[in-house]
Amino acid sequence: MLDFIQTKLGPVPPTRADGRFALASVIGASGVSQIQAAGKIILHIAGDTGVPELDRETNQTYVAEAMALDYNSAAPARSPAFFLHLGDVIYGSAADGYLSEFYRPYMHYPGKILAIPGNHDGEN
Repeated sequence: MLDFIQTKLGPVPPTRADGRFALASVIGASGVSQIQAAGKIILHIAGDTGVPELDRETNQTYVAEAMALDYNSAAPARSPAFFLHLGDVIYGSAADGYLSEFYRPYMHYPGKILAIPGNHDGEN
């Protein structure tokens, strides 16, 4: 699974023995500098988004598209640094769940996404 993540989704941030990692390993040193200069961090936080998408017109798709509108490449300091997903990214098996329940709704989300697995992620 780690090989799939690294080759298909990008590198996994290096972690310390206590499980923490440097924010710069996710958003880069320039992103951290912008946060420090602004004196605040802006981020998206959501959880339990794993709702099967039966068609394109679902509430989660609307939420994801609205979140994407918060990004402004001309004003990165006023844009979210990343999206912290607090679990239950999908429900059911990963074989079909990620495509319909996560990748499609968030396909236009321009920022980095950090996800913490929930109790439904990967269940069979």
